[in-house]
Amino acid sequence: MTKTMPARAPLDWERLHQRLARAAEAMEAAFLPSPEQARQELEARAQRLARPLGEAVDAAGRIEVVTWRIMTERFALETTYVREITRVRELTAVPRAPAFLAGICNIHGEIVPAFDLRKLLGLGSGGLSDLSYLVVVGDGTPEFGILADSVETVMSLADQAIVTGSLPATGATACLRGLTQEGLLVLDGAALLSEPALFIGG
Repeated sequence: MTKTMPARAPLDWERLHQRLARAAEAMEAAFLPSPEQARQELEARAQRLARPLGEAVDAAGRIEVVTWRIMTERFALETTYVREITRVRELTAVPRAPAFLAGICNIHGEIVPAFDLRKLLGLGSGGLSDLSYLVVVGDGTPEFGILADSVETVMSLADQAIVTGSLPATGATACLRGLTQEGLLVLDGAALLSEPALFIGG
């Protein structure tokens, strides 16, 4: 006697697509922290990794910075202006853009320009590594990103350790706060956010 197999219910494609979309969003959230999570991680790293530099300096005379490397140059920026640090996923070229604008990218639904500081500051250029990062800069909200070959650490830096008299001769020294004895180029966050060249619509 032949058994009659029960009829299968039709596949609900719409529901399946919704489940796949939710799964993709969950995976993306797991690998890409929110700006608040990234900020908390920066603060946690600052507490773990900050070390006194030279003489004891009053807390008001120090700044907290995140440092990164571009080729042989090392840069620092106050964490106040760093919204998050993320991997470079995809850059879209902008036609007729200046050489220092590497492209634009999507950061949590916001279109953010990504800049190559080497070209902006006249420090030469070179290819980025496969593990490139984007330091997202802004005052409250993401404004633009700075490309980096590697991100180093969060540290406390004494104001007196930043020397302004020996900056490299470039066309954008207004964006540089100074240079440390170790050759760390300290960027001026307020000047970066006021630099018209760093805003596509500017």
